[in-house]
Amino acid sequence: MKAVTSMKKEMRGSYDYQSTDDVLLIRWNDNAVVTIASNFGYAVEGKVPRWSQAEKKKVPVTRPTLFQVYNHGMGGVEQTHQQVACYRTRVRHASGGG
Repeated sequence: MKAVTSMKKEMRGSYDYQSTDDVLLIRWNDNAVVTIASNFGYAVEGKVPRWSQAEKKKVPVTRPTLFQVYNHGMGGVEQTHQQVACYRTRVRHASGGG
């Protein structure tokens, strides 16, 4: 698998993967280089719109579908974190002395 420093020099949307019988590793270059390890899935690519500074518009960028699956599953977790932050309650701890 390519090193992160090598991937940073490549075009946005490039990816590399390595798999064994049990684990799939995918490294994708988006705004940053991101790596996912999974025990399910495969390296299939799709497209996602991303803002291009050079073209001043959204352009389609290649994205492995495993990142789409991960982001879809994370939506609920992030929403829960946001709600907890808005309604944080104060917790009082009992002191150790008596």
